[in-house]
Amino acid sequence: MNEKKLKNKVANKVTNKVTYKVVSVHEAPELTKIEKGNITTEITLADTLGAIEQNAKGISQIESEVRLKKALITNVVTNHPEVLNVDLKMQIAVHTYYEANRYIEIAEIKLKEFDEAQTELKKEVDEIKKQTGVSKITDEQKNEIMKEIKNKLEDKSVDEVKDILN
Repeated sequence: MNEKKLKNKVANKVTNKVTYKVVSVHEAPELTKIEKGNITTEITLADTLGAIEQNAKGISQIESEVRLKKALITNVVTNHPEVLNVDLKMQIAVHTYYEANRYIEIAEIKLKEFDEAQTELKKEVDEIKKQTGVSKITDEQKNEIMKEIKNKLEDKSVDEVKDILN
């Protein structure tokens, strides 16, 4: 693809509003196939809601780890104030302190990314509902969907499930 076509494609992607169109209706509204924009990617509302749930789990896990690492830092500093005078014996304590701080820095960046993704996914759900009329399902429908998903994933290995989710 030449540079001009590439620039036009990028410009169109940036300036055009994403549109959603129902491709095929499913009895469970969240499994209705939806065409997203002109890129012909079929999704379901359940796909997007599932991504929101996965992000929420990621946020929860990282927040828990941050609390743990902060407590670890407090413990090291409280119990080993000489951490700045690192001798051979203190290297492990210094290392633990360093790693916890490093994790927090990375986790805070990841949490921000998850929050931004959650915001975008929720906007996408709202836009899907607005443009297609497809809405959230009842608990009974959700249970049926979960059974269907469970049946599809039942024979899969952990790695195969991770590949599917990614």
